[in-house]
Amino acid sequence: MCIRDSHGTTQTLTVIPNPGYAALMTGTCSGNLVGTTFTTNPITANCTLIASFTLLPVYPLTLASDGNGSGNIGGGGNYLANAPVTLTATPNQGSTFSGWSPTPCAAGFTMPVSPLTCTATFTLKQYTVTPSAGANGVISPNTTQTVDHGKTITFVLTPKPGYAANVTGDCGGSLDEETGTLYTTNPITADCAVSADFKAV
Repeated sequence: MCIRDSHGTTQTLTVIPNPGYAALMTGTCSGNLVGTTFTTNPITANCTLIASFTLLPVYPLTLASDGNGSGNIGGGGNYLANAPVTLTATPNQGSTFSGWSPTPCAAGFTMPVSPLTCTATFTLKQYTVTPSAGANGVISPNTTQTVDHGKTITFVLTPKPGYAANVTGDCGGSLDEETGTLYTTNPITADCAVSADFKAV
């Protein structure tokens, strides 16, 4: 195609490569290709433009997970350089998704011109367990405890002589029958409390 124009003007052409290819402009008309738009420098003489298309390289995108939580990840595979990439990270119950690393693995990124590994970090949720004790005995630890999702915690109950420990609260759990002084909660899945009281025996 031949285009006639006035001295000193520029021309703008649209260059659309097929999927998987990149455009390259050569010839005697200088200019800049941005995306699919090629704009010449001011034309001062007859010149030519040649559009060629090269196959883009394909690079592997590897996915990994890290942290003390768990979840499902998706979006890995082989991608053309500069192709859009969408990653998914769904935490399992009791975990939260903390983000992707390194920095290029952000939402809506494009595949770099090199292999890449993206790591999803999953973190276990944490809950508070609040202990308390009535008269005639103590509970240890006696301050609010932070516990990872699904973990248990054991409290030591020390009644005064002539008293026995009893435990209530909404954490669930059991009092060791042999010692009568060790109370282990059920797996913790929410904030809860352990309340010890001591009765005369």
